[in-house]
Amino acid sequence: MNGKPLTRELIADPGRYRLMMSLGERSLHVVAACTAGDEEAVADTVGLADNSARALEEAVYANPMLLLPFARTDVVAVTGRVHILPPSTAGCTDAVDALTGIFDDDRPVALADGIDTHTSALMLLQRERVNFIRRTFDRAAMHSHLAVLGRYLTRRSRLGNSGKVFVNLRPDSLDILAFNSFGLAAANTFATSDDSDAAYYALAVARECGLAADADEFIISGDRRRRASVSETLRRFAPAVVPLIVPASATAHLPKSANVPLELIVLPLCE
Repeated sequence: MNGKPLTRELIADPGRYRLMMSLGERSLHVVAACTAGDEEAVADTVGLADNSARALEEAVYANPMLLLPFARTDVVAVTGRVHILPPSTAGCTDAVDALTGIFDDDRPVALADGIDTHTSALMLLQRERVNFIRRTFDRAAMHSHLAVLGRYLTRRSRLGNSGKVFVNLRPDSLDILAFNSFGLAAANTFATSDDSDAAYYALAVARECGLAADADEFIISGDRRRRASVSETLRRFAPAVVPLIVPASATAHLPKSANVPLELIVLPLCE
C-alpha cells in the first residue's frame, strides 16, 4: 500500500493486461499483469473504509487505473461465508436458499466456484457489492478464494504419499486446506491474528481429517510476518513443516516489494 492512487498512466496498453483483484472486507489487492510481454506487473493494496459497497465504489473510482479496458478482469472474493459442497448441492436452488436464508442481511448472492469434480465452493456475497462489480467491470469473472487455492493445491497435494495440510496466513485470518488419500478433506478460513491459535487450528483440522501430525506435512504460505512464528509453534508437534514453493514464473514479473496474496499469484496457474 503506497498511498498513491493507481492512475491510468500506469498502463499504456490495457488490452495487453489482465486485471486481478482480491477483495476482502477492508482491502482490495490489485495485480495488473501483462499477458503479452515482459513488463513488470502493477501490484498494490487499496484500503477500504469498511465492508460496504459504497466503500468499494469510492476506492475503485479513486484509483482510475482499475477502470481501464483490460483484456480480462478477475475478482477473487475473500470471505468466511463459504460452504464446501458437492457440485450438485451447490447448484440446487433449495439448498442454496436454505443456506442464504440463515443470514440477516439482504439475502446474499450465492455464487458457486468449482474446485474439482467432487467439490465446489459456494460463496455468499453481499448483494450490493456484487451488483457494483457486475456493472463496473464488464464480464468480470468472480472466484472464491478457497476455490482458487483448492484448484492449485490439489495438484501440489498429489506429490508424495503423505497427507498434507496447507496453511495460508493473512494478517488477521488463515486459510486451511487439508488433503488425505481421497483428495480434498477440508477447506476453511478462520479469523484470528494470534499465531498460536493459527497453529492450533491447523492441528485441529488435521486431526478431524484423520491426518497424523507426526507423519503428515504442514505446508505454510502467506503473510511474511506470521510464517516463522506459526511454523515454529507447529514444529513442536509436527516434524514436517515446510514453506510452500510456487514456480518462479508465477512471481517473476511481480514487484519485489509487493504484498500479493497467494490466490492472485496462483490464479493464472489454475487455467
